Amino acid sequence: MDRKRRGALLWKYARRLCGAVVRREAFRGTWHDDLANFLNLFLVRETARCPICGYSGTFLHHARHAREICVRCGSRARHRVAYLALERRDAEHTWRSARFVHFAPEPCISDVLRRWSGAYLSADLEPGAGDLVLDLRELELDSESVDVIFASHVLEHIVEDRKALQEIYRVLRPGGAAVLIVPFVSEKTVEFGFADPSRNYHARDCGADYPDRYRDAGFHVTMVSTDDFEQPDRYALSSCTGGLETKHWIAFCEK
Repeated sequence: MDRKRRGALLWKYARRLCGAVVRREAFRGTWHDDLANFLNLFLVRETARCPICGYSGTFLHHARHAREICVRCGSRARHRVAYLALERRDAEHTWRSARFVHFAPEPCISDVLRRWSGAYLSADLEPGAGDLVLDLRELELDSESVDVIFASHVLEHIVEDRKALQEIYRVLRPGGAAVLIVPFVSEKTVEFGFADPSRNYHARDCGADYPDRYRDAGFHVTMVSTDDFEQPDRYALSSCTGGLETKHWIAFCEK
């Protein structure tokens, strides 16, 4: 990180911390992340390398997760795992002529998918958030018309996720794949029955058993995780909170 950028970030977090003290909001909200980021930028205690953009240096904390956000491209740990998994997959299955549809597109990974694919389209439920306005539960796409669907941290927000998976299966061509990422927070999936606003509008806590739903929809599933790559710490491929490590899983669901 260049000196100017580092100085700007130090000033940003210093202002946040001082503002919280003045408002008597210290130790609440984003205080812990802001303090960790200020100290890490000032002392340069923790560094890593982003495989997506090539940045090497200090990463930012987020939601009390250490080394979570890349300063240059804004990627999170799950995006970096997805990038390495996709890179490996592309070496085995050339996607240069593939038609990609990327749901809830994240800028840090959308540029990569656009570069790799023959035809890239982004999609979102909200107008203006992507090239297409699509509802995963009722996709306005022809059957067997898409080669690859990418959806990261989307399905946990959808109450009718099984219907969404059936739609994904329908629109994929034979031999096509859905790249699906959900956060695993327990051994067994727990349904809420609605998108809970107090839980970031999640409709469920996904467990380690959640990929069974992909298989129920007809997919052949291959799981890839943080542990499948060398130097996961060096590339900041896991989220760490209070010394506890959260690994990220990528599901390749083939039709």
